[in-house]
Amino acid sequence: MLESFVDTQKYSVMRAMRQTFQKYLSYKKDHSELLYYILRQLTMDQLAYMRGLHNHSQSTIEISERDLTERARQININDLKPFYESRIFKMNSFSYDAKRKVIIHELPETPTATA
Repeated sequence: MLESFVDTQKYSVMRAMRQTFQKYLSYKKDHSELLYYILRQLTMDQLAYMRGLHNHSQSTIEISERDLTERARQININDLKPFYESRIFKMNSFSYDAKRKVIIHELPETPTATA
């Protein structure tokens, strides 16, 4: 309802109102794709680190929940629970271990060349 009201205002008033009410306007928006993009970046960073450290491929990658939480807070996303239950999270082989507070990514099998 607030979104509709803001949209009916003149441009200069609308812009000022959007800045003032930004927290409320983005309250119910789905941030899953944005969080997935951030999580994917964290995954790629961790994968590169693990490959450099162990010099072989990994079947799973673990990312600290804290890392994702810190990145999410930078863009004013504070509740990650809906993301952990989202379709995009599960369909991309991610799972959340609440006890250990880690996000686990199962990597797809890479075929090895046989000579």
